Amino acid sequence: MKKLLFIVLLFCFNPLALADWTLDNERSQLNFNSVKNESIIETHRFITLQGSIADEGNAKLRVELSSVDTKIALRDDRLRQILFETLKYPQAEFVAQIDKKPVEKLAVGDSMTQTVQGDLQLHGKTKSITASVKVTRLADGALEVTTEQPILVNADDFGLQPGIEKLREMMGLKSINTQVPVSFHLVFVEQAE
Repeated sequence: MKKLLFIVLLFCFNPLALADWTLDNERSQLNFNSVKNESIIETHRFITLQGSIADEGNAKLRVELSSVDTKIALRDDRLRQILFETLKYPQAEFVAQIDKKPVEKLAVGDSMTQTVQGDLQLHGKTKSITASVKVTRLADGALEVTTEQPILVNADDFGLQPGIEKLREMMGLKSINTQVPVSFHLVFVEQAE
């Protein structure tokens, strides 16, 4: 009986303890920068993201690659067809295991930094990625997760170099960098039971 009472109290005073969290796409953003001709930097984004943090700390972030948004429709189409090949590879996914215990203890307005290591699956290939993220408890109880610094994704690791070269030739550019800085601002809300 005492053990049951302890478990009930744990749920009452620690609402995050056994909660699943879902990404709020409307409040989240994932950006990447492209560098062409060695000095022209442009920032782009993906509009459609899905994500979750499960009770056990399993975290997933899925990016719909067809939702790429560069503010130029023709370029978006070229990225979908030539670079990402979205008909064959519609999504990118990052999967990691996070330590939820320190996050559960955050009070509203408090932040902490956590190093997250996981696997990025993109264009049919998987690569281990490490990111330093800042986690903040928001006033509405949601969790805000942001990159402390951009994550450098090497296009060569995912077989994207041929697509980049084809785009470079089509646009008559001298160069397009194959190291791509990626940053994100993600908001997770507690899943309703």
